[in-house]
Amino acid sequence: ETIWAPDSLKYVGDQAFMQCESLQEVHIPYAVEIGKYSFYNCTSLLVVDFTYDDAGRSNFKRIGTGAFYNCTEVGLNAVNKMVPSSVESIGSNAFKNTLSWEQAEDGVVYVGSWIVGYTTLTSTSVDVAPKTVGIADYAFNKCATLQSISGLASEVSYIGRGAFSECSNLVAVTMKSSVTEVKPYTFYKCESLYSVDFALDTKTIGDHAFYGCVNLIAVDFSDCYDLESVGEYAFFGCNKIKTLKLGKSIKTIGNYAFANRNPYKAEGSDISLSRSNDALTEIIIPDSVTDIGENAFANYSKATKIQLGANVKNIGAYAFKHCIALKEITLPDGITSVGKSVFYKDSAVTKVNLGKDIDEIGDYAFFGMEKVERLILPQGVKSIGKYAFLRWRAVKSVVLSKDIETIGDHAFNSCNSATFYTDAQSIMPKWSKNWNSSYRPVVWNCTLSEDKTFVVSVTIGENGISNPLAKGGISAPEREGYTFVGWTTEEGSAEVEFSAEELGKVEKGVTVYAIWKQ
Repeated sequence: ETIWAPDSLKYVGDQAFMQCESLQEVHIPYAVEIGKYSFYNCTSLLVVDFTYDDAGRSNFKRIGTGAFYNCTEVGLNAVNKMVPSSVESIGSNAFKNTLSWEQAEDGVVYVGSWIVGYTTLTSTSVDVAPKTVGIADYAFNKCATLQSISGLASEVSYIGRGAFSECSNLVAVTMKSSVTEVKPYTFYKCESLYSVDFALDTKTIGDHAFYGCVNLIAVDFSDCYDLESVGEYAFFGCNKIKTLKLGKSIKTIGNYAFANRNPYKAEGSDISLSRSNDALTEIIIPDSVTDIGENAFANYSKATKIQLGANVKNIGAYAFKHCIALKEITLPDGITSVGKSVFYKDSAVTKVNLGKDIDEIGDYAFFGMEKVERLILPQGVKSIGKYAFLRWRAVKSVVLSKDIETIGDHAFNSCNSATFYTDAQSIMPKWSKNWNSSYRPVVWNCTLSEDKTFVVSVTIGENGISNPLAKGGISAPEREGYTFVGWTTEEGSAEVEFSAEELGKVEKGVTVYAIWKQ
């Protein structure tokens, strides 16, 4: 009937006293946390006290999901001892089917200074009562009546996980308060939500926080001076966003954080329907960002510009896939790897600058960029994945250093105009035998510039030139800021002895030098 806990007791575990139907009084003066359903269905419970002195002081911080669910006599007497001011979080349905639940005013259930749920709202608008400090997890979950809520910008410091999830008619929210974290699933599938004002102190946006908010038109973190991370799927499927300002402090952007859904085919139809974002025209990643997750910005059909901050180090797979209007890609110096399919099928791209520090290019990383005419691989590249540059049909010349340790299957497949120039004498041990599955010309035994970006000379060796009779013949090498004039057998001479197409006529053992005009 009664529990008097010693001062040493600080934690009560999940279901610890569940269905103790004779229990009437609980005194745990130094409690810190009670777990899920810890007092579930204690139908005789009247007195609950988590304070350690007459002034109501307490160390109590967390109340688990369903902790007092169906404690039918609990909720009105001495609430300040059951939910003291020290409480920092309350789980979902913690006070479901208690006296507080039954006697909710205007349909909003309060326990002390917390909103813990709702019954039947008497209005489409909720005004948060003065001195309310928190909203429990899933407090308004699936509340279709709720259209607006005011008062979050006052003293509310905690808005729980899923607090407004699936509130399908909620249209606008202002959180200009001391809320430091937008918890996971807080506004999940709030399909009418179009406007959010974020608290200045916001530090994190949780996983799935705004997932499926299909009418959200702006995300502005400009005033959130301490925001560090946006979680996985945080704004997934919000395909009407036309203003995106990521602020100046954010460091990590999670997997699928701002991704849009892939195209789909309606049942019985062969026509693909787009679910891309067709409103946002540019994506600006601030210098503070170091990590961009997988699929983070997938499917932006009208984004013509993506600007990557100077400190980006890692870009996950498919991060910018199907950004089909993107014209140019410039990777900042400092990025060391481009993951699988990062720019997959960004078919409108005409120019790619890989920066200086790339050492790994993942599978399918630049798949399908048929309009790019120049490819300059940085000196430090060590690995090129399979299908990495598939369908670069317009590129004419590629320099491959023998320092590139691995080249994957079909890395340059369908590069139908390219000629490859390399300082290797023959295929390197870890280059796939199918790396050049387009069977384009390969000029072996070149001398390359110090930075491995252009050809200085070629000595025709035992392997000579592979596939010299490929359709279109041998194309000229390229050098940034210069035009190739021809080949000469005398170093330093400007007299052209062989054109690019005639390189195959040079005899074995002969060295020819490239003539470049600035």
